[in-house]
Amino acid sequence: MGINANSGKQKYKVGLGTVYVIRENPKDFVMQVNNDGSYLNTVKQAYEVDAKAGKLTIKNNLYLERGPYDIIAVMNENDDTKPYVVKGPVIDLFDPTLPVLAEKQLTPASNHI
Repeated sequence: MGINANSGKQKYKVGLGTVYVIRENPKDFVMQVNNDGSYLNTVKQAYEVDAKAGKLTIKNNLYLERGPYDIIAVMNENDDTKPYVVKGPVIDLFDPTLPVLAEKQLTPASNHI
């Protein structure tokens, strides 16, 4: 990539994109109080300014579609406590009776398929 490890820079243009290098032991980085703000600012800069991808949105869920399956995780790690709603018909594979539901609400700290 042509990154000079001794340059002290954090941001490098590589090909058509940009690479950010945080020169700190990952364990030390995450153990510092409020360092999440520094990390999020770097991600926001990369997303909004360098990639020109629009406004960065922080949400409480991850959604992945694989063929006929939806894999969803709703996290409780931020202030957003809204449930994620899947419109049906849907079958919750974690329910042993496998009912066909019109919709499924997933609360924070839950994982469902």
